[in-house]
Amino acid sequence: MRLFEIKMPETGDVGEIVVTDVLVQTKQHIAFDQPMITIETDMATMEIPSPRSGVVHEIKVGTGDKLLAGSLLVVLREATAEDVVASALVSAKVPVIGDFRNLISLKVIELLVRVGDEVQRGQSLVTLEADEFLVEVPSEYTGIVREMKVKLRDRISPGGVILMIEETQGAT
Repeated sequence: MRLFEIKMPETGDVGEIVVTDVLVQTKQHIAFDQPMITIETDMATMEIPSPRSGVVHEIKVGTGDKLLAGSLLVVLREATAEDVVASALVSAKVPVIGDFRNLISLKVIELLVRVGDEVQRGQSLVTLEADEFLVEVPSEYTGIVREMKVKLRDRISPGGVILMIEETQGAT
């Protein structure tokens, strides 16, 4: 089994780097450039994408951890034939960006998909309401909705899981 260590890239002089969200789970198949970790610095919030595809073997960081350039984030392993045949369930989450960062919760006011629906990357999944705005949350994945984690009028926090998608073969 070949393992690949994924480390925190060099970010220049941005001050303290803190993990705000871990976007992957152990045994999850991830694609090249798929977001793995969300970090926050004094200057910005950003996602750290995977530099390769593979299966998450081990997660080395957690929410709240402070990082340096070169810190070990995730260990990936090469996908085996069994992994390719197995379906990959991924979670669609409320993004933690911009105006969402300071919100405690958002109200689900419209469900735009249901279990069994095929969704495309970029397709809206739900409409959320905050104090002064509405926002549709797009899918980061192409696949089939397998489980809804929210229902109408639920409250959900930034980073909260909306639904589970079974990625279709060859999707990124």
